[in-house]
Amino acid sequence: MKKISHEYLIIGANPSGLQLGHFFENNDMDYCILEKDDCLGSFFLKYPRYKDLNLINNDHRNYENNELSLRWDLNSPFCDNPDLLFKNHSKEHFPNSNDFVKYLKGFAEYYKLNISYNSSIQNIKKDQNEIFTITCGDIVYKCEYLIVASGIPKQIIPKIEGIEG
Repeated sequence: MKKISHEYLIIGANPSGLQLGHFFENNDMDYCILEKDDCLGSFFLKYPRYKDLNLINNDHRNYENNELSLRWDLNSPFCDNPDLLFKNHSKEHFPNSNDFVKYLKGFAEYYKLNISYNSSIQNIKKDQNEIFTITCGDIVYKCEYLIVASGIPKQIIPKIEGIEG
C-alpha cells in the first residue's frame, strides 16, 4: 500500500475545490485535491441535464466597473489573471456545462494544481493525534486538515405521499 502525506487534503475537484487549491498553491501550502473521477468538474458532465448553465455569463452583463462585474461572475474562480475569467472562454449567454468543464481544466492546468484523479474514497478515520487517514484503493493519504468540497453524493428523492420511491 502506498502512503502519501499532505498537510491539507481537499475532497472534490469542482469549482470550490479548485478555488481552494489555487489559494493553497499561491501560498506554497502542502495540499492535494482528491477527485473520484478521471476528470475534474465531472458533476457538470451529467448536470444540468439540459447542459446549459443557469448562470448568466458575465460577458453579457453591462457593468463598466470591473469590481462590480466580478461580484456577479458566478462562473469564474477568483484569480489574479483576468485572462482566466470564464467570459473569455465562452461568449454564450447561458454557457454549456461541457464548456465549463473545459474551462475548469484550463484553470487547473494554468495554476498547476495538485490533483489526484481516480481517488475514490473508501474510508476516512481520525486518530487520537487528530490526524486524518483517507483510504483510496491501494493509496492511504494522511493529513492534518481535511476539507470536504465534494458535490452531491447521491440523488435525494423526498418521500411524497401517494408516490412510490
